[in-house]
Amino acid sequence: MISVQAKQHCYSRDELRAYTRCELPDAVADRLENHLTTCDTCRKALVESCGEDTSHDGLGWDFEQKTPLVPSKDRLGKYRIGREIGRGGMGVLYDAVDEETQERVAIKFINAATAGRGACKRAIQEFRSLSRVSHPNIVPVLDVMAHDDRPFLVMGYVDGLPLDVWQNLRPIDAVLAAKIARSLAGAIDYAHRQNVIHRDLKPSNIMVSGFGPDNIPTHDAQLNVKVTDFGLAKIINSDSEITQTGEVIGTPSYMSPEQTLGIPDKVGPAADIYGLGAVLYELLTGRPPLVAVDPIRTLELVRNTDPIPPLRLRPDLPKSLNTICLKCLEKLPADRYPSAAALADDLAAFIEGRPIKARPPGMIKQGVRWAKRNRGLAAGLGFTAASLLTLVVASLWFAKSQHELRIVADQEKRRAQLAETVATEQKQLAIADKEKDREFWGRSLERMQNFSQAFWTEIVLGIRSPDEINSNAKSLMLSLYDDYLQQLGPIDQWTISDAKAVAMHAMMTEDTSSANMEQRLGNALLALDRIEANSEDKFDPLHVRASVLEQLAKLSKSRGGFKQAESLVRQSLDITIRIIELTPDDLNAYRNAAVVSMNLAEILLSLGDQKGFLAMGAQAVDFHKEGTSRLHDDPLSRFWLAERLGHFAHMCLRVGKTEESRDLIAEARDVIARAPLPEPLHEPCGRLLQSLDQMQHDIIEAAKAQSPQN
Repeated sequence: MISVQAKQHCYSRDELRAYTRCELPDAVADRLENHLTTCDTCRKALVESCGEDTSHDGLGWDFEQKTPLVPSKDRLGKYRIGREIGRGGMGVLYDAVDEETQERVAIKFINAATAGRGACKRAIQEFRSLSRVSHPNIVPVLDVMAHDDRPFLVMGYVDGLPLDVWQNLRPIDAVLAAKIARSLAGAIDYAHRQNVIHRDLKPSNIMVSGFGPDNIPTHDAQLNVKVTDFGLAKIINSDSEITQTGEVIGTPSYMSPEQTLGIPDKVGPAADIYGLGAVLYELLTGRPPLVAVDPIRTLELVRNTDPIPPLRLRPDLPKSLNTICLKCLEKLPADRYPSAAALADDLAAFIEGRPIKARPPGMIKQGVRWAKRNRGLAAGLGFTAASLLTLVVASLWFAKSQHELRIVADQEKRRAQLAETVATEQKQLAIADKEKDREFWGRSLERMQNFSQAFWTEIVLGIRSPDEINSNAKSLMLSLYDDYLQQLGPIDQWTISDAKAVAMHAMMTEDTSSANMEQRLGNALLALDRIEANSEDKFDPLHVRASVLEQLAKLSKSRGGFKQAESLVRQSLDITIRIIELTPDDLNAYRNAAVVSMNLAEILLSLGDQKGFLAMGAQAVDFHKEGTSRLHDDPLSRFWLAERLGHFAHMCLRVGKTEESRDLIAEARDVIARAPLPEPLHEPCGRLLQSLDQMQHDIIEAAKAQSPQN
């Protein structure tokens, strides 16, 4: 416990933290409270000290969705899709226009991982139930549909700011905060009467319009607030439950204690009462009621710790509003307001200066809090009373612990059963693959051995050159892949090896006019969708998907479809960047990203976009530089970097960018000269230097031709 002497000067941050944690004796805490009523500096420091080193972001277990969710051609039925205006765990929000009515709307593309492909029909039924919710303070759900087995929500567009952005983490006028909370409570009460529970009330899901964020709001500010994002909503008495038992949904700092247990049946309207209290708390104090350095610790605080009373963080706050806020944040649902309407009535009473119905905590709860602040004095109570209290607390703790342990055990049992089922299915697939491939790879091995013996003899006798051997080896591999593709079964039985074989065959095939190639590549993408959905391994499918997209782009370029090729290569580039994030020390990952970037640069050049060409070419070089730096100047990576610089220099020279080409040539020479390269790289390095010399000569000749003297 920190001891604080009586003083007139300002208090330190340690003393202020001890005060907010109820670690000071009552007499000392009273003196500090009196000081706060007259000292703006200490009052500001008190609020700041409570928010240090904290974060109140949501649980991040599905926020890395980077794959574009928008349908092709940026259209969805009668809606024209515009810019992205928000992204979260449920999906991505886009600006859109209804082309029939020219009405501006917002479309949320629901993340497939949230509803699940198998649960898509249930998800659509659930969201359609939300369309009956129509209230001035609720953003309406206008339409619900499905595309590619994924649900989409069409909602009314709100021209405003989220409450957290508008508030900008600052406390606002108490009366204005009560007015905002009353409007929200009225909207949530209406939703509850329609049998809809929001379950994710927080400032970022509340839109504010009618007042600028840079102005200082007062109690008479005219605001229009709307609740949005019913993406986690639950329909009461409905069998269509999207979330499953054991899944924790919501944002930790704004979740009710019962939500943290992951049991949907236990979450009712009282969870939204808690969320309204958390929003009111942040409006009054500028911070969430309970927040820690990580989401797991925040969930523990929500379950087990009472929030600091707003009155301690803001001593000028009316006690009645402090009581209303804490009433909403009670741990047990039965201790909160019985309904959102009752909360709205108390807020209206506060605004109008009438007595409120809520009452502060009783003597027992106050006694527990007093004991926490005065542990030494509490320890001196009589032996009998202390023993009885210990027995009661231990019994309650044991019962609560046993309940939580049973919940955890049930969850682990379900996970183990699911893992066993997946393992059995994978084993069966592996056995089937081995049986299918055994005969093919037996023939392939025999042919490869015959090839090796015959051509090695011809090399020794000087009959064939290594280049001829390479050409014949490529022909042999192509014929092996031809055999492999002929035995492919139905698409729904394809494995990752099948999709990879299709991509490799397309890469080795010079003739891009094959009618079956595009169909096989499209089938490979469909197979990858199924494989990724049913497998925990997401890494190998990423590699194969990038390769398939590259081969489709090659087909499009060969037919003059450069715009389609650009779109495909951009998708492949997004995937290669994702692979770099997963394997930051893999040189091949950076080299693949550089190759894809340069491919995109060539396509942009063909489309006449010289600015885009230069940008993508520079990005290709940057990928190689990053890979080289991470591998501590590896000789092979340096050679690849010099080769990429030379390639880019040649392309710049083709479009007349002689200055850029000259700089790239100089940089390539510098990379080669930095340190001796090993013997195996001497020959290719010599060819590269010869190419650089030729380009340097071409630049000099071009300069002479353009000289006025000529």
